[in-house]
Amino acid sequence: MYTTAAEAYAMIIATLEASEAVTDAENEFDIDAIFEENFEYSSDLQSFVAITNADEYWVSIERHAKGA
Repeated sequence: MYTTAAEAYAMIIATLEASEAVTDAENEFDIDAIFEENFEYSSDLQSFVAITNADEYWVSIERHAKGA
């Protein structure tokens, strides 16, 4: 869970840039689209929560690679 959308965005970017193949996630991927597909706000938890599993997350990332 992430208290703010900015925290979720930071996690997406950090995950991508942990790979040696990605040096500038924000220019290489559509981070907004990845966020929208994989997170939603839970008013009960007052946090952004993942709504996909790990496999779906990585498919989303592949789908939103710029130039793919």
